[in-house]
Amino acid sequence: MLAPLGPIRIAFYKNPHLVEDLTRINQQVPAEHTLPPTAWEKMPPEEAATRLAEGRGWIFNECFVYAPHDLLGDYPLSTRDGPRRIGHYLVDFATTFRAECQAVERGRPAPTGSKILELTIATRKQLREKLATYYSRVPDEDMVEIAG
Repeated sequence: MLAPLGPIRIAFYKNPHLVEDLTRINQQVPAEHTLPPTAWEKMPPEEAATRLAEGRGWIFNECFVYAPHDLLGDYPLSTRDGPRRIGHYLVDFATTFRAECQAVERGRPAPTGSKILELTIATRKQLREKLATYYSRVPDEDMVEIAG
C-alpha cells in the first residue's frame, strides 16, 4: 500500500494544541485537546462530560503527520495568522492505493534509490496504531444499517 505525502491541512491550525506540535495528530490526546477551544466551549455540557469520561482520543483519525526533514523540504502555507513555511507533511489514509512491484518484497532490502528516509521505531509504532484504528473502525454507513 502506498499513499502520497501532501501538505498539512489549514484546519490543523484552529487547534492550538496541534500548532505547538503538529505530530500530536499521530497519538491520542486528552479529550479537551481533540477540538479547538471555541468548539469545546460551545459543546453541550453532557457531551463534554461524555468525552472527558471516554478519556484520550485521536484527532483527525484519517491523518498521519511526518515531522520536517531537510530531504523533504518545506512549502508555503497560508494560515489565518499569515503565511508560513511548513516542513511537515501529511498522509491521508483515505488516499492509499495498492501497487504491485516485484522488486519490493517483505524481508528483502528496498531497491537501491527507492528509499530516502526511514521512520524511527517509535514513529513506526504510532503509524501502526493509527492505521489499525482507522481500518478497524465501523464505517458510518454500517452504523446506519445497524441502527435501522
